[in-house]
Amino acid sequence: AMVYKGLRKLREALELLELALKSNLKNFGINHSNVAMNHWNIATIYFDLGNKLEARIQLQMAYDFFLKNFGPDHPHTMGTEDWLYIVES
Repeated sequence: AMVYKGLRKLREALELLELALKSNLKNFGINHSNVAMNHWNIATIYFDLGNKLEARIQLQMAYDFFLKNFGPDHPHTMGTEDWLYIVES
């Protein structure tokens, strides 16, 4: 998926990331770092596609996990918080 993203084939990247999310939800459940990272990666694709609303929804899910499990000072939490600010502006 990230290779497709790098090639700017965003629809293909999104399709693969959504499959990865489904797989990770099935295998690990909603409270797993892989799932949170899937949400974060999906958010970046939606942002690149110009869909800020869906990007924000995906970022919020990732942020909630990172904050709860890693705390406010963790790089993932802080980075996702920065992205939320960017998406909302």
